[in-house]
Amino acid sequence: MLFTRTWAAVLAAFAVVSAAILIVLSRDPAWAVIPGFVAIVCISFLYMRAAHENKGQANPEKTAEFITAVLNGEKPDLSSVDPALKGALADLSERIDGLSEEISELSPSDELTSLAKENVFNNVLWREFNRAERYKEPLSLVLLEVEQFEETVEKRGEKEGDRLLKHVASIILQMVRETDLAARYGQERFAVIMPATAQKGALEFAQRLRKAVEEGRIDMNGGSMALSIAIGAASVPGEGIKTAPDLVEKAAASLDAAKSAGRAGGV
Repeated sequence: MLFTRTWAAVLAAFAVVSAAILIVLSRDPAWAVIPGFVAIVCISFLYMRAAHENKGQANPEKTAEFITAVLNGEKPDLSSVDPALKGALADLSERIDGLSEEISELSPSDELTSLAKENVFNNVLWREFNRAERYKEPLSLVLLEVEQFEETVEKRGEKEGDRLLKHVASIILQMVRETDLAARYGQERFAVIMPATAQKGALEFAQRLRKAVEEGRIDMNGGSMALSIAIGAASVPGEGIKTAPDLVEKAAASLDAAKSAGRAGGV
């Protein structure tokens, strides 16, 4: 059965409208975005097939190239498509890009490091702080920075800086407990929330983490680079810490002191 451009257009419009309705009505938008994304890709296939069949020269390779370009976030080549379809295909490509961004925003994990995003960190910290206050349990927060990050970006570029962050993040993930939350905090900072952990335990973790990073050298442009991190820690109960932001502020001050002293710090 041949799909005409009219039917392809109708199906494409149906897919776009359906995806929009699902996004609005679904309790969990991720489950609405994903099927909508898949539907639009399928309709794009129908568009390309209809265009070539109406010209009498079906070309599966061109169809595959179009879909691959869209999935990779690239601009598809529409030079061989009927001019009447170019606008519709370009619109579909933009809609797919928008859905991809929506999926990325809904994900709780940072795309580069696989650690929790900052908004997830803020929510969990608030919850754990209130829990620690209610049950009179300790809670610690560890902040850290890779000391070579800025120099790496300046000399080798952002791509190498990202590789460095990803490398350190992988070490953090290996070191934290299941009850901890490791997050990317800003561009080059990382944070670890440690429930039921007092100041002594947080500082011991900081020392183990620093040692693991220093021992885990990273390959850069054919060479091996030694890394070091500055770490700050703060815990409750602690002097002057009455809210979750107070805990973050105290840990940040400890981190700044550690950066100046070149060692792990703490309250």
